Amino acid sequence: MTRSPRVSVVMTTYNGSQFVRETIDSILNQSFSDFEFVIIDDKSTDQTFEIIKGYNDQRLRVYRNPQNLGVSATRNRGIDLATGEYLASTDQDDISLPQRLERQVDFLDNNPAVILAGTAGWFLFMKDNSTITYSAVPKPYIMHWGLLTQTRLVPSSTCIRLETLRRYGIYFRPEYNYADDFDLFHRLAQVGDVISIPDRLTMYRIHENNNTIHHAAEMETNGKRLLSEVYYNFLGLNLTPSDIDCIWRIFSILEPARDSEDLFRAGELLQILMRAYLKTKKLNNLQVQEVKAFASTDWWLAVSKTARVLGRPRIIKYYKEFPELSVTSQPFIEMGRTLAIATLGPKVIDRLRRFR
Repeated sequence: MTRSPRVSVVMTTYNGSQFVRETIDSILNQSFSDFEFVIIDDKSTDQTFEIIKGYNDQRLRVYRNPQNLGVSATRNRGIDLATGEYLASTDQDDISLPQRLERQVDFLDNNPAVILAGTAGWFLFMKDNSTITYSAVPKPYIMHWGLLTQTRLVPSSTCIRLETLRRYGIYFRPEYNYADDFDLFHRLAQVGDVISIPDRLTMYRIHENNNTIHHAAEMETNGKRLLSEVYYNFLGLNLTPSDIDCIWRIFSILEPARDSEDLFRAGELLQILMRAYLKTKKLNNLQVQEVKAFASTDWWLAVSKTARVLGRPRIIKYYKEFPELSVTSQPFIEMGRTLAIATLGPKVIDRLRRFR
């Protein structure tokens, strides 16, 4: 009998001929070689499938849907086809650095409580070939808290224990299309430790054809619905649609508040979320302070960006309005930008909008 590989790398494709070759090459050139590369093409109408079929590598397992099924259903087919111990994901336009799989396998082998390990990395803006870093959240209780407002993980950087997905029947849910990875991360965080490691091992391309840009409206609708569901089922909070919208705008996609009243309500809501989360989780005093520091960084970013965009420096005083959200000093906040993946903040969001 043929032994199963340690890792199944799964990639779904649809009309990705522009970048797919470089993505495939980045996986085939990994320093860690004990993997299979499962590629499922979702009935592309360009040259994507022909490019994939042009490779001659025994690690490749190539499939094509008989009809277009959509991203969630195709991702689920990849989970079913995978035979490895770990399932590593990559999108058709992203790049994995050569040591990505080696570092993730080593980490998961040595941290059995962790069921998902992402990585730090870069956003690559194809318009001018510039980059901005995104950082790691290496502690599971901070990651779980962070997921209550933002994705915090780049899907192309994740490596998951396949046995966990199958034991709990966790798949991508089509009803959360284009927020289905966000939904998956939430459900995994409720059954085990989810983190990202500090090594910069993946590169996420930003270009005109990103799903995040082309399907922003659907992603927003489904993302808000997901957060509402999570707040109710996990935290016992029944927030109004306007409250969910406030959280989404200011903490999920990092827009400035519309005015001081909008900002104050955002602070109230973030404090409500944090209190509910800390009540739900069993954390020691140091861990509680770390969660509060992380929340304080998000709050500072919201306050400072609003003050800057509205041209009203006095709004900075709102940072101290909520003592539980202002536990850090200014120097720590600046350092906390890295801890809180603050690079997925004003610079990235502002530049993403230019593509819309």
